[in-house]
Formats: sequence, C-alpha cells, structure tokens
Amino acid sequence: MEDERRVHIHLTAAGRKLKARAAKVPGCVLAASQCSIPELLQLTGQIRTLRERLAA
Repeated sequence: MEDERRVHIHLTAAGRKLKARAAKVPGCVLAASQCSIPELLQLTGQIRTLRERLAA
C-alpha cells in the first residue's frame, strides 16, 4: 500500500521577498565573473570532477 499523504507549505511574505532577491543571484554572479556562459559551464564541470575525485 502506497502512502499518499501530502504536506502543503507556503512561503511567508518575508520568504517571498527573499525568493525574489535570490532569483537575481545567478545573473549577478555571471556579471561579476566576467565569464561567458560556456566558460562557466566548463568551470562547473571541472569543479564537479574535482569534488568527485576528492570524495573518492
């Protein structure tokens, strides 16, 4: 028998404001890095590989 219970959560007004501010973070990081999107994707892959190697 599958458990079909569900929990509904909602952000408070403060949480909604924080969510809106947080949505701007990726664009700010992109601008501050002065990297192209392909460069950032490559860097992300390199960091992921490094993490995997360090965890091994």
